[in-house]
Order: sequence, then structure tokens, then C-alpha cells
Amino acid sequence: MSEELYHSVLNSNGNWPQCEHLGGAILGFDTEVPAAIEDVLASAPMAVLSESESLIYTGRNDAEEEGYESTRAVTVPVGSKVDLIEIEDLSQVITARSGRFTTDVKSPLMLLVLRPGQKLRVSALRHEGSSLVRIGSAMKLFFAER
Repeated sequence: MSEELYHSVLNSNGNWPQCEHLGGAILGFDTEVPAAIEDVLASAPMAVLSESESLIYTGRNDAEEEGYESTRAVTVPVGSKVDLIEIEDLSQVITARSGRFTTDVKSPLMLLVLRPGQKLRVSALRHEGSSLVRIGSAMKLFFAER
């Protein structure tokens, strides 16, 4: 299996212009085989599998190159016992999703994208009755300012 990362921005007409290829990696396992994912995770609920840096258009006024800025893309495989991922933004940078939020796990691979100066704490959660329980240790991800 392999992964490919593309980027596009919805324009004012509601259309997606041509996608820009940002990167990719050979994973070395089949994401459709749960046992293969569990082997890669080695008992952890999630782990960093690959990471790359890309210059993309974010449209931010304070971006260095006319709205373009470097981003760090991190690919994270997620174990079968994980129902949600909690992401907490610990950075001083104000982002569209500052603070803490959760997202459902819909795929055995998740992609996290950080902008310069952004620091995240990522935790795996599962449902136990009506409660959410953390699984394992949180991962801390950081992308330094340039």
C-alpha cells in the first residue's frame, strides 16, 4: 500500500481547481488487513508512520510568500480499539480550530497537518459505556517556526 497527499482550495465559484501533488510514501502494509495495522502499532493505539513538509497555499495574510507557507503532514495509523482522536492545540498560534476537539476515527490512517509554530497533543479515545477513556499515552507533535 502507499499513500499520496494532494492539495486544492475551493474557489469562490464552488469549484475545486487542479490538485497539487504534495507527497507520498510506501506504507509497507495493507491498511485493509487489521492484523497488519496492529503489527505496525506494536500494541500502541497510534503512532507516527511518516511525515513530510510541503509548501501550500493557506491564504493567511501573515504567510511568508503571498499566502503560501510550509506545513508538516504527519500520517498516523490508528488501532482498531480507538473510536475517537482528541486533538489539543497547545501552540500560541491562533488557528481555525484552536483549543481542544475530537474527531471520529473513520479510517485506519489519519493525516494531521501542522503550520509553523503549531504544537499539538493527540490522544486516542474509546467508548466504554457512556464514557470516553484514553488509551495509551498522548503523542506530542510540533512544527517549529522558520
